[in-house]
Amino acid sequence: MTSSGESKSVRVFVIDDHPLLVEGIRGILEREADMRFCGGATSAAEGLARVCEARPDVCVVDVHLPDGNGIDLTETIRSRLSETRVLVLSICEDRVFAERALRAGANGYLAKIHAPAKLIEAIRQCAEGKIYLSEDTTSVLLSRLVPVRNAPPPGVERLSEREFQVFERLGEGLTNPEIAEQCCLSVRTVETYYGRIKEKLNLANTARLRQFAIQWSRENCAA
Repeated sequence: MTSSGESKSVRVFVIDDHPLLVEGIRGILEREADMRFCGGATSAAEGLARVCEARPDVCVVDVHLPDGNGIDLTETIRSRLSETRVLVLSICEDRVFAERALRAGANGYLAKIHAPAKLIEAIRQCAEGKIYLSEDTTSVLLSRLVPVRNAPPPGVERLSEREFQVFERLGEGLTNPEIAEQCCLSVRTVETYYGRIKEKLNLANTARLRQFAIQWSRENCAA
């Protein structure tokens, strides 16, 4: 990138449910001569509307949003704004989230544990149309290409996008009505998804599923 003029600055929009984080990223961007903060939002609905107006070069999207999730939002943004690149942020340095983000059309995936310099590096690479993953995430993804003797059968990665959303919220300790509200489903439909998830994960009952989901969340989504 070049800092010869504002017209060549990378315009960045930030969507995260924590206003302090939005402002924090804004401050980081303002220290860079080749970048410009062009707006922020704290929900998926607000973010989508404002991104379509701002048409940024890069949109930084959090995985967890109060009215949806960053993976679905990424897919929608990319379908409406083909020139806008998306960098997904998460508390998790996790292969499953990274894979889902890339499949949704994201150009990068970064865990929030990294230093601001990594964020800037990620935004620059995304703006250039490159794929950005941290070294740790890349290592985990590449490890899948190496066959492992006696490896356990496929697990969470077998879940559909909707099944994974329900499973993820179950791991966060949400009740059935809370999951239903966040996923825009009925409680009965949530319970139907439980049945599908249990079958794919080979779990005996809902209590075992909840225990597994909470344990998975602790291991893969540690702050």
